Amino acid sequence: MLRFALVLFYSSLFSGSLVGWAQVRTKNLEVVDEKTTLSNAELASFKMLASQKVNELENYISTVGDKEQNETLRDLAIKNAEKLFIDTATIEVSRVVNGKVVRVTRLPVRQYFFRLKALPYKKVNITYYDVAYIRDYQKSANGNYVAQATIFQQFEGLDAKGRLRYKDKQAKNVTVLLTDLMDEFYANHRWTLRLGDIRLAETK
Repeated sequence: MLRFALVLFYSSLFSGSLVGWAQVRTKNLEVVDEKTTLSNAELASFKMLASQKVNELENYISTVGDKEQNETLRDLAIKNAEKLFIDTATIEVSRVVNGKVVRVTRLPVRQYFFRLKALPYKKVNITYYDVAYIRDYQKSANGNYVAQATIFQQFEGLDAKGRLRYKDKQAKNVTVLLTDLMDEFYANHRWTLRLGDIRLAETK
């Protein structure tokens, strides 16, 4: 727990530094125009960064859901998780009854995390039963790049006596956006990686 708390602390201090690091290491990405096409090596570097961002997201979700963590740590996880996403991103949630999905709802990122934090269970376990799969980037019509990551999540909600009250397993598709944006400080364009919508691929 202490180790993960330190990870969250340093992530808070250096939020966004991974993108900056990628830009420094990939010097020819620092100045780009709308017609730039990234090389396979450059896209591979950003694919690694996408994998790291998705892993951060998984850790934040687990921390926010964990009622045994202190409030400060859970609130910090929400704050850092929000920074991973574009402003308009939404996250799909569902509920399973008797083996069937009865409701699917799309929530803004902040609302999703506060709802996760307030779930009415005494204990919540959120684990990931497979390694996230990151697909290759595809160039879109506007010159930016889009990829998709699939995460595999198991959720358990228990009551005060430790009895299992709810359980599901979900595969979720996470949109990854690699966008050419103007950096006002440096007065040039830079590639920025953010997460977009999360959609349910499978629930059981």
